[in-house]
Amino acid sequence: MELIPIREVTVGSTYYSRHGTVVTVRGRSWYGNNCSTAMIEYTTPNPTNDKAAGHRWVLEESLFLKLFRE
Repeated sequence: MELIPIREVTVGSTYYSRHGTVVTVRGRSWYGNNCSTAMIEYTTPNPTNDKAAGHRWVLEESLFLKLFRE
């Protein structure tokens, strides 16, 4: 399966890391000390090495775009 770079993050969509981790985007938020910094809220439907399935994660949108693919 060829993974395509993300151009825009869509709430409710599923994305994949380069290592095969599956994530589902739950929503967007903004960093409290700098409201110009967009954040992506997501969950993992499968357990990761350090957290159970369904754990909530938050990552800066620019990093999410670099780390995950469609």
